[in-house]
Amino acid sequence: MDEIDAAGIDTILHTGNCAVGQAGVNDVIKRMKTRGIVAVQGEMDRHLARMRPNSTLKTTRLGLEEQEAIVRAREFIEPENLEFLRALPRKRRLNLEGLEVLLCFGSPSSPFMPLTSHTPLVRFKREWEEAQAQIIICGSSNVSYYKWLNQSLFVGIAPMFEEHFGGDAHYVLIDTESSPWSLRLKKVTVESFL
Repeated sequence: MDEIDAAGIDTILHTGNCAVGQAGVNDVIKRMKTRGIVAVQGEMDRHLARMRPNSTLKTTRLGLEEQEAIVRAREFIEPENLEFLRALPRKRRLNLEGLEVLLCFGSPSSPFMPLTSHTPLVRFKREWEEAQAQIIICGSSNVSYYKWLNQSLFVGIAPMFEEHFGGDAHYVLIDTESSPWSLRLKKVTVESFL
């Protein structure tokens, strides 16, 4: 957040999985609310929001480390923050200073089928038809990337799943006031949360 503030960023968008794997889950959500960060629900957020207290997680889509992080976060999360996660949509359409932006986890057509840097162009074209936006920002890519298609910009944000969820947090700075738009893929090293 310090780097983002220092850069004078006007709008912060979050592509999901914002509150898993850390005892500070309540602090993260409080900061998101206070700062007005626009977010969508990631797959891990969804599992956390649906998990009942003292129950086991039943999914084969996530690895053991991810499942353990969800169970740990469920121990700490406060009821109002659980409701915040439940209320997050899977995708959002925004109009930011006249630009149509689609924010999603995975891809515009499915939160379970992410776009990656290696996704075939034909699939990007289908997703562009679904999105119908000038900027499409997707979470859950294998590597952060950006791709231009039909004068629209696709941006994929990689998750932070190193051992115990430390490692590099990825974000993208998009300057839409320059012509052409400029992008900078950024990362900042984060210590383990657990």
